[in-house]
Amino acid sequence: MITGIVSLQLMQFFMNVDSVSGTFGTMKKIAQIMDTDSEPDGGEPVPEVCADIEFDNVSFAYAGGQDVIKNLSVKIPMGKVTAVIGGNGAGKSTLFKLLLHLYEPKSGEIRFGGDGIGKYSLTDWRDRFAVVPQRNPLIGGTVRENIAYGLDREVSDEELAETARRANFSGGQGQCISIARAMLRNADYLLLDEATSNLDVVSEAEVTGAMDELMRDKTTIMIAHNYAATRNADYIIVMKDGAVEAAGTPDELLKTNEYYKMFVKTL
Repeated sequence: MITGIVSLQLMQFFMNVDSVSGTFGTMKKIAQIMDTDSEPDGGEPVPEVCADIEFDNVSFAYAGGQDVIKNLSVKIPMGKVTAVIGGNGAGKSTLFKLLLHLYEPKSGEIRFGGDGIGKYSLTDWRDRFAVVPQRNPLIGGTVRENIAYGLDREVSDEELAETARRANFSGGQGQCISIARAMLRNADYLLLDEATSNLDVVSEAEVTGAMDELMRDKTTIMIAHNYAATRNADYIIVMKDGAVEAAGTPDELLKTNEYYKMFVKTL
């Protein structure tokens, strides 16, 4: 039987990977998951509070490969919109996978409110997050079934209709389903993995309003492919070769970081 924990992990397959080694590592992880009924899920409940998330000197490598995250230290501020940018292979999607505790760091620690996330129940930890991936994982079935995919509660017709309205089903239908799923989860932390990068200009503009609604009152971490996607970002993390090249507010980085200066031109 595939548990809720496992189904959430399988959804992450549709998130971008940073390299060929990342692809093989993710596929191997999926094969391991499918060979078991569930992952071990001990640990403490996650405190019902919002807090900063901190990567403290974290390194990670996929099985048999070189480090793709290298001594990474950065803080993701609570209640803010943080954009993670960088070239292909910078480690952006791997950062997300570590944040969701799909993998264990090789060294270092990821902390929530000062405590390592390894002490917490996997189910509890992942329930704090809603994910909008780059590639939307659709299932065979109705729109209702797709929107409610992964939820462990009933969804009324009224709630479904209101969620569809808020998710703006007039454009970018596949991504709107992902946005609607995230709205129904109503999690405290939102992960956006280049959520509009596969849309044309018209669809991207139509989906933007739904994204703004989704991000309201949440701690949001987004992987961004162009400057337009980061227009509401409070904090920017620039990654290069698995490490943080720079981090700060948009105004700070516009003065100090050459990559960000070029990035702002990618409308």
